[in-house]
Amino acid sequence: MIKQNMLRFAIPFHIANYDRLQKEKFKSIEEYGWERAHIIQGENDLYDYITELAGEKETSAIAHSWKLPKEKYHKERFVSEVSAKELSWKLSDMGLLIFNDELGIFWYEVDASSIKEYDDFLDLAYELKELSRGDNEKNYFVFNRPFNGIDDPKYREIENDDAVVIQETKDTKQGTIAVCKKKIGLYKDVLCEFIPFLEIDSFFSNRRKESGKALYPDRAVAFSWIYEVVEKKEDRDAYDMAFHLGRTYKSTYEMSSNFKKEDFYVPFDDSLWYGSLEGCGNYTAPKQKKEFFESGYAGRLNTYYYIYLLCLGQYYSLLQLAHRVSVLPTKEDMYSSKNNILEHMMDQIHIFNLKNNYSQIGHLTQHNEFYEYLQNRLGINKMQEELEVELQALFEMIEKKKTIKQEKNNRVITIIGGIFVVLQAFINVAAMYDSVISKDWGYFAFATAGSFVLVVLGIIIWLIGRIKK
Repeated sequence: MIKQNMLRFAIPFHIANYDRLQKEKFKSIEEYGWERAHIIQGENDLYDYITELAGEKETSAIAHSWKLPKEKYHKERFVSEVSAKELSWKLSDMGLLIFNDELGIFWYEVDASSIKEYDDFLDLAYELKELSRGDNEKNYFVFNRPFNGIDDPKYREIENDDAVVIQETKDTKQGTIAVCKKKIGLYKDVLCEFIPFLEIDSFFSNRRKESGKALYPDRAVAFSWIYEVVEKKEDRDAYDMAFHLGRTYKSTYEMSSNFKKEDFYVPFDDSLWYGSLEGCGNYTAPKQKKEFFESGYAGRLNTYYYIYLLCLGQYYSLLQLAHRVSVLPTKEDMYSSKNNILEHMMDQIHIFNLKNNYSQIGHLTQHNEFYEYLQNRLGINKMQEELEVELQALFEMIEKKKTIKQEKNNRVITIIGGIFVVLQAFINVAAMYDSVISKDWGYFAFATAGSFVLVVLGIIIWLIGRIKK
């Protein structure tokens, strides 16, 4: 049985109105009620410069961070239909990261503390990560509607609303109320209401409505944790649970029997991590109660969440750069000295490398190992190397095309110059012959000198053509 759990989600996207937000110093974000705050207050074992990479200060190196006060969302209650059960939950924390390269990550935590069975937890996590199921969504907003009798217009309104289900009516000290639930789209009806100031032109996992106009995220990236005390520990079961948490798969999904232990990070015998592009999960299951896990471990996970969000930011930033490189033109005419797109793109990659390349992030070995583990699991280093190679290959191809084109131009100039020299030489020889007949020795000397100059010019043009080849 689950003793404690944690369930968070992140939605990455590209911000279309970033320049305007930056110009106004993100005023519209704070006008909505968001407050500058650190992602999550974790341990102080991370290096200061790492902690401030994505922080609440305007001078943060790669991203600005905000938190939304709980009074904006904490009172709302939700239920989800999972495996023929109705599981209740609330939003318990919410944050926003705006990166300096127009990337955004909206993250939120779900309070699922009432769930004690891990099958229910896994199924709920799977249900909540899917954000664009349309009519197949099984999430509901729960609310109370006070009324005075069945003839009350307030009661008739909810009774005639096909989207509302009246679960029960009950008498309270304040009067009669109807407990209702209304079907919702988790993103379009709830989450997007907290970030109306953002113009999002692309989610990294997109889903368009049938109209083709409204754009919604297909799914969210999860970060989850389960803590329980087990009587008997089986390695296979522990790895299976960590795998399900990290991939956000339903409990009915079976992990391959050929799983690789190196795909997991195991800082302690009782605690396993599994990281992926779908999510990151930690399963902690000692055979007896341990003070280390009982008091304060949930707070320690905040540091790991910070590291995971930092790595997600790196991954999606590289994905943005890779997309921009993939749509670069291959015609050399597009790369002038005044508007060199390639040089600008190379500058962006150099800036990314300067601000995101660090091998050590803190004083604790497990934090550094966890960061390195995520770098490998998300393929960040490999992606970075491939991007640099592709950009260098494009640069060399463009330079080669420019060289070939220049050589063609030089050959044309050489041919035209040669023709000019031959014609002019013929004219000079004719002039020399005419001056001899007319015994105009002054003009003869002038024509002779001109012919000599033309011979020298012809040799120079021929040599230039040979050198260019």
